[in-house]
Amino acid sequence: MVNVLGRQQKIKRLGLLILLLLLPGYFFLMQSLGLNSAPPCFFRTFFGLPCVFCGGTRALRAFFEGRWSDVIYYNPLIFLIMPALLIVLVILVVELLFSKDLFAPIWNWMKSALACPLFITLMFVLLSLFWVWHVHCALTFPKPELLRCKNLVDFMQSGGT
Repeated sequence: MVNVLGRQQKIKRLGLLILLLLLPGYFFLMQSLGLNSAPPCFFRTFFGLPCVFCGGTRALRAFFEGRWSDVIYYNPLIFLIMPALLIVLVILVVELLFSKDLFAPIWNWMKSALACPLFITLMFVLLSLFWVWHVHCALTFPKPELLRCKNLVDFMQSGGT
């Protein structure tokens, strides 16, 4: 059963829609001004290795500019995140046009999935495998923007001796 959106829910949905639609403009503005558009990653700053999402801002910027090889280079998770954002945008537009709460069934499904230990374990394993691959690529390929700890790179390149 689909519920009707109330006035406050419509305002929240409209605000989220506007925020999501402003995201590409933000990246174009930051690039045109030559500014760095993201704060430094806490995980990378502390450990010297990229986190699962490191490179995501650069990948998102490359995605909006159509530089697909750069998206893969920086962080290919954007290819999963962008379709999800597109689906959210479509749902928001449909909700606002027809005043129907379409997120309720999705939210209920997500709550039940997050309560399932198998689902949580699977997501943890997949993200961990991606993170290991991401770190491997940062150490193997010339990705200095994803590494902070030069001593770690030297250690890995010397074969751990």
